[in-house]
Amino acid sequence: MDNNTEPDARPESQVTQNSSQEISSAQQRELHVCDVMSPHVVTIKSSESIKTGARLMSENHISCLAVVNNDVFEGLITQKTALMSLVHEHGNADSLRIQDHMLRAVATVSPETSVLEASQIAHRKQAKWLPVLTGQTVVGMITQTDLVQALMCFDSFPDVASIMSCDTISIHAATSVVDAANIMAEHGISCVVAIQNDKVLGILTEKDLLKTALQPEKDLPDICVVDIMSFPVIAARPSDSMISASRLMDRMHIHHLAVMENEELCGIITRTDVLKAFQDSLAQYTDLGNLVQLSQS
Repeated sequence: MDNNTEPDARPESQVTQNSSQEISSAQQRELHVCDVMSPHVVTIKSSESIKTGARLMSENHISCLAVVNNDVFEGLITQKTALMSLVHEHGNADSLRIQDHMLRAVATVSPETSVLEASQIAHRKQAKWLPVLTGQTVVGMITQTDLVQALMCFDSFPDVASIMSCDTISIHAATSVVDAANIMAEHGISCVVAIQNDKVLGILTEKDLLKTALQPEKDLPDICVVDIMSFPVIAARPSDSMISASRLMDRMHIHHLAVMENEELCGIITRTDVLKAFQDSLAQYTDLGNLVQLSQS
């Protein structure tokens, strides 16, 4: 969900000097989940097929669906889960059902939960999506993107180099997509970098794989990474600010950025990395508030 609030440009030293008034102001403008969530939730019944769910995600450009039966929220089916089911059982895809592959133990929040608390829950549970419930009814969905945009009103954020992952997984562009999917599952990652002749050619994501797995006329073991990867590579520089990298992801509708310097791959930055960095910065901001309140007591 878009949030057009510009980040505060003041230096960190000024934040420290303005102590109690500044922190009081920040607390007054605290955002809640209902302020930033998407109220338009795409849902699916547990009896529907995995293929139907995958197509719904692809058509709506989303990476998870809320599973709802008789207006009661029961869990999520994610792009990753659907992808691995379709890749491993491609010949039997029509018989796969949501109820057999959905996530049932899902972290949820209420509309009144603060954005900061929601971001902490998302980090603690390693959740990319938080269904928003009133009772047992899903009334919204909040994503990592929503949380990052909402937290941008705070300051003192690091650059890309300090939060990127340097342990990137690279594979040859001629690798089969089945092998690529297995590598991603083995390492618990949502993208790999495709290389050839020591040059970065593109990035293969779960979204690319899922789109291919939905095409029954294709034989997955015969498809190579180079055939379906995203290219040219959209990249940030190590010296770029975290906020500029986040906005680049928003603008290009992606969740991963290669970090490049002089055509050399330095690392990968993801939405998860950005959200964690925001949380760490906000924790320092909160600690400052606690210190000020303690000094006044």
